[in-house]
Amino acid sequence: MIKVVSLFKRKIGTTPEQFRNYYENNHVKIFKDLHIIPGYERYVRRYLTPITPLAEDRAPFDVIMENWFTPEVYERFFVNPQPLDDEFLKIVAADEENIFDRSQMFVHNVEDHDSDIPGASPKWEDAINDGKIRRVAVLLQKKDGMSAEEFKDYYENEHVKLVEKYLPEQGLIRYSRRYLTPMIDIISGKTPESGIDAITELWFSSDELYEKYVTTGTCMAPEADKVLADDSKNFLNISRAVAYIIEERDTLLPNSTLKSTLSLA
Repeated sequence: MIKVVSLFKRKIGTTPEQFRNYYENNHVKIFKDLHIIPGYERYVRRYLTPITPLAEDRAPFDVIMENWFTPEVYERFFVNPQPLDDEFLKIVAADEENIFDRSQMFVHNVEDHDSDIPGASPKWEDAINDGKIRRVAVLLQKKDGMSAEEFKDYYENEHVKLVEKYLPEQGLIRYSRRYLTPMIDIISGKTPESGIDAITELWFSSDELYEKYVTTGTCMAPEADKVLADDSKNFLNISRAVAYIIEERDTLLPNSTLKSTLSLA
């Protein structure tokens, strides 16, 4: 499967509750009832509640949305665009006007990286559907002047090694990085840039560790936190990093070949 990750913001004047309610009970229904594109497999919504205090100029996103495609359908959508179902796309676009800020809709290719956490209990693959894990997503922007490759190289080969060195022995069961590359929005035909270069996800099996992160911004010991904070300045625009609580909704689309809504990303 190939995933496309989008960052969307709710329409001005819409509360987070109104946004989520309309999305789940109206917009998602379009995909369930009218979707007729074989190979368009899965539709995930990860609703975001910001933890990081937001400056007035730092517009938060309200949802990370994933579309999962077979390689053949991905190519027909994004590589060599072909008419798939113009009427369906028109209906989707019209309904998007009811809930999304069209100027804040960004679509990305994604490259996933994941750290193995020795001794993690429960294993994250086994813990997904039991309701006992809690997740935080941090939207990151690379340091000014760095290329996308320099950013990824430093993160994976320098910063990740430090994080893995200081990871709490218990309570953190997954640490992932998802690198984003802007791509065309097939409805608008544009390729705008979100200013987000990576999404980091932390998966907690410990309520205590999760609450520590939510209230203090870290789950590390003070000495480790200082090392990581100092290193972050080497590759991140720290002032633009925003952490969010995640609430996930997942839909397998008609004719999907996937077995369940078990999330592996």
